[in-house]
Amino acid sequence: MKTFRCLAVFSSFSLVLSFSKADSPGPTITLPTAIADSEWQALVAAVNSKPKLTNDMAPKDQVRAIDAYGAGISDAAHAFLAAHPTDPRRFEAMKDILYAPHYFMTDVVADPATPGRVKIIRDEAAAAAEDKEEAAVENQLLTEADVPSAIRESVEARKVENEVRYFDDSDDKDKPGALATLQSHVDAFVAKYPKSMGVEQIVHDYMDLLERKDPAAVDRAWRAYALSSNAAVKELAAGKVRIIEAKEKPFSLTFTSLDGRAVDVSKLQGKVVLIDFWATWCGPCKAEIPNVVATYKKYHDQGFEVVGISLDSQGARSKLADFVKTHDMPWPQYFDGKGWGNEVAATYSIQAIPAMFLLDKEGKIVSTNARGPKLEEEVRRYLAL
Repeated sequence: MKTFRCLAVFSSFSLVLSFSKADSPGPTITLPTAIADSEWQALVAAVNSKPKLTNDMAPKDQVRAIDAYGAGISDAAHAFLAAHPTDPRRFEAMKDILYAPHYFMTDVVADPATPGRVKIIRDEAAAAAEDKEEAAVENQLLTEADVPSAIRESVEARKVENEVRYFDDSDDKDKPGALATLQSHVDAFVAKYPKSMGVEQIVHDYMDLLERKDPAAVDRAWRAYALSSNAAVKELAAGKVRIIEAKEKPFSLTFTSLDGRAVDVSKLQGKVVLIDFWATWCGPCKAEIPNVVATYKKYHDQGFEVVGISLDSQGARSKLADFVKTHDMPWPQYFDGKGWGNEVAATYSIQAIPAMFLLDKEGKIVSTNARGPKLEEEVRRYLAL
């Protein structure tokens, strides 16, 4: 199964592929080097042809471009392996097959359940055949003795990540202890590869799953991860513990807004407040804005406030100012120009946007997922309407 991170936030799309050309010894290549190099370069070129996705592109066009890109990588990798099955670089090509974002797409349609997202309609027979091939490739990369360590680590990460991501599709999902078993696999990977890039994302995805399956266990689990020997996991968990603490005591934030207003969130106690982490480059964020604006207009006079936390970069300051004016967003915006390094977002380990914290009249976080119809429901609930 493919592991494309999020079909909602296309502007952050990336695909990391290694071309280290492992030094492991292998059988002598019988074909002329020029031919092998030519086909290898074709694979390199396919990987380097990553499409340029822009905010002006329709989501359907973005997904089509991504799918075509993945298909090109897959075709080039298969061609290289077919012609040069003993080439030392075969493991790189095999890994590329696993990571290529190829969906055998036949159409893309809007997802009515989630604004800003799309659903991929695909050739299920072809996709199933590829899933079977991928399972065999993955097994080979995990078991062959001469697979380079960096590739093996990457494939192990993918395996654990897929266990988390597709847990709801697994045969074991309803078995007693299934979640505990899954966490043991996550923790084993963290322990085995303490410096692995992206290990914190695997933990984050597992914790998202745990929040859906066993919400009562989440706070305890985050506190445990905050003691991790892995620095990235520890930092991630520290931010989540701050959210837990903000459920127990009033949320604190003071700043000068984009338009020069002095803002102190603690002085908004007595009102219901939405803290909205967003950016002008984020499609799902922009899709959510009409809902936030409508809710603000409907309930502002009854005690509902909004505070925006913009993850736009420094060069987008004017664009941000124009955007909030054009879209009738009168609430204050925290803007430090640091993008994903936004200090408030970093404090609470925000990994994806939009992220929405709803504060009750005591200033405590009562929801971290007040989106869509749920926003008005929760606002009415905490305004006691």
